[in-house]
Amino acid sequence: MASLIAAVFSACGKVDDTDERNEAAETTASETVTEESTDAETVESIAETTAVTTVPEPVVTSNITSETAKEDDSEVEENNAQVTDDRFDPFIEGLSEAIREGSMYYEGPENTDSESTSVCLELCTKGFSYTFTDIDNDGEYELFIGNKYTDNEGVTSYMCEGFVVITPNGDYKNLASSWTRSSTEYVGGLYFHSDGSGGAALHEAEIYRYDPSTQSLAVEANLVTDYDEPDPSQLPIAYYTLYEGTMWDFRISAKAKDDPNALHGDEAQNKWNEYKAKAYAENNKLADAQWIRVDI
Repeated sequence: MASLIAAVFSACGKVDDTDERNEAAETTASETVTEESTDAETVESIAETTAVTTVPEPVVTSNITSETAKEDDSEVEENNAQVTDDRFDPFIEGLSEAIREGSMYYEGPENTDSESTSVCLELCTKGFSYTFTDIDNDGEYELFIGNKYTDNEGVTSYMCEGFVVITPNGDYKNLASSWTRSSTEYVGGLYFHSDGSGGAALHEAEIYRYDPSTQSLAVEANLVTDYDEPDPSQLPIAYYTLYEGTMWDFRISAKAKDDPNALHGDEAQNKWNEYKAKAYAENNKLADAQWIRVDI
């Protein structure tokens, strides 16, 4: 009996030892799993933290940039929008028809002011270009018929074949024109410069200023150049005469150089250069003009 109890106790003792070892093993395994789990969670946490840290956020910025670009493009398109004024349509259509008919001059539509200058058509037999400008800043456009020309030295000129305003009565009034032997150029501000030949021994040039109150071109200065040829083997001698605020009238003085009421010689030429410099220094309203071409 005693040996049986001892055997039982011995067996129980072995069982207890085994259980303790099993528990210890389980505990160790559990700790190991826990440690591995903790390490895995740490890795995942680090990975998640890293992923969150490195995720870029420029999506909204990209949308804003895109919208801003669209707004900028819209502003550019608005700034480059073609300026038009349909009040001048009858004048433009009449001019086109006159060229097609082979006319030498265009007087204008029926409602044209009696003081209007004819448009000479010898320079636009194949068509013409035009644009709109507001040179006196009164909020009303004027019709400018002509073209932009840049020479080999990069100097840009604006040849004027017609400068049309609309009077308070609604009539058309052309103030300038150009033809083969006389050209009129818009030079800036309210100023125009005309240059032409009156014959083999005569040359005239004028500086005009647009007067909004009278809707006319007022003469600022008129330079007359007479040429004499005392010796056919030598170059002609030029005589300069300047009229200020008026034009030379051959009925008063057959030769401008003989007019005692004008400036002569170097004094005339120097004063003329002052008038030109003043006119050309003004801001040119046609520098950014958009031209419309009419081909005939």
